[in-house]
Amino acid sequence: MKTTLNYGAIKDSVTKKSAMEVLRENTNSTLFEFQNLLNENTTLKKQHIIYKNIESSKPFEKERLAERFLKQNLRLIASTKWDHYDGSIMKSNKQARIKLFGGINEAKNEGGYILASPENKVLFESIHTLIEAETNRDFSNFELEAKSYEHVINHLTRTITEGDKSLEESDSPKFNKFWGFLTQNAISNFEERYSHLNEDEKKVFKILVAEGDVKINYIKDTKGKALKLINEKLKDSVKEDSIKLEAFREKLEKDVSPTMLISDEYIFECTQLMTVLKEI
Repeated sequence: MKTTLNYGAIKDSVTKKSAMEVLRENTNSTLFEFQNLLNENTTLKKQHIIYKNIESSKPFEKERLAERFLKQNLRLIASTKWDHYDGSIMKSNKQARIKLFGGINEAKNEGGYILASPENKVLFESIHTLIEAETNRDFSNFELEAKSYEHVINHLTRTITEGDKSLEESDSPKFNKFWGFLTQNAISNFEERYSHLNEDEKKVFKILVAEGDVKINYIKDTKGKALKLINEKLKDSVKEDSIKLEAFREKLEKDVSPTMLISDEYIFECTQLMTVLKEI
């Protein structure tokens, strides 16, 4: 895994290289560059959310809840190409690795080879395998897939102290409370299950895994809130900000096809725009 294209290894190597930069030069330019890449590339961002979810999630008491959690995360990237295409997983990871660490011959940078931290190595390799199995039509190493699946599920159901377990509800509701139970539990379970994500990541993940009209309504709601925020900021903004805000409004008001509206790229663009607006 010395010249790996595993996203988790790249992420851990960024952390190591950034720590060395801070110690030696009092800067963390690699970390900033990595964050910019995440904001610009939807394939990297989706992988980031998946790895973060699996690595940081509190353990589940029941295996079926862990399996449902894993399935939901893999669905996030199911429509992404594995390789050979612009925006594919392997191409995106290779471009990120080269930009952050140089090419294969330069992989042994000041921070060492591009490696996952020892405690994450097997977990990250397992996640990488499951992502390949989900997205690569030519994948055929089913024995490795089964081992990887077992390892990830074991991680998600690992034994730890009582206070660190996932509190996701799984009890059955009383019959006359059924719909209220579904609504309230869907909200509380999501917040508990993905408590390690920041608010922007939660919003993106929630939209990306939604289906049908729910997904469309999420996107329209995000666009509506963004336009409202732009109009409010335009009332007392300086000229430089006004130019940016007008450009943002023009982009949001532009008609897009139904297919484009629910595309991952458009969803990330809208949510990223909302984040930028909050900072103006």
